[in-house]
Amino acid sequence: MRIVMESKPVKNISDKKENLREKIVMLCSKERIEKAKPFVKWVGGKSQLLEEIRKKYPHCIEKYCEPFVGGGAVLFDVLQNFQPKEILINDINKELINTYKQVKDNCEELILQLRKLQDCYINCTQEEQKIIFHEKRSRYNTIKIEDKDFEN
Repeated sequence: MRIVMESKPVKNISDKKENLREKIVMLCSKERIEKAKPFVKWVGGKSQLLEEIRKKYPHCIEKYCEPFVGGGAVLFDVLQNFQPKEILINDINKELINTYKQVKDNCEELILQLRKLQDCYINCTQEEQKIIFHEKRSRYNTIKIEDKDFEN
């Protein structure tokens, strides 16, 4: 299975097909995909609509394009119910696409760092937790992903 991730505004799907080889390609193991679920809440998320959306699925999905992946509810549902050979995910939000890349490329290290953060956070008072949250959010808000970070 080939999955392509990119952070660009969607203009024309035929342009995407022409430039597919230039995009970021990731390979996923079947075991991970079968267990994958959305890991971020997103405005406009489709999790609560999946039952209705599933009624619109074709019998077979060999190629799947998600122009506005967001939290990926439909993407992960398709991955669990079909075995597409090729997937293209896109979002204009570079930080979001970078998050997907980090989960793909650095999954074990990410889990380790999140465990450390969780252990630290849980052992704090409520007031200390507020301080940690605001410090992390403030730091996140200063970090911006550049276009050059997405070049092959």
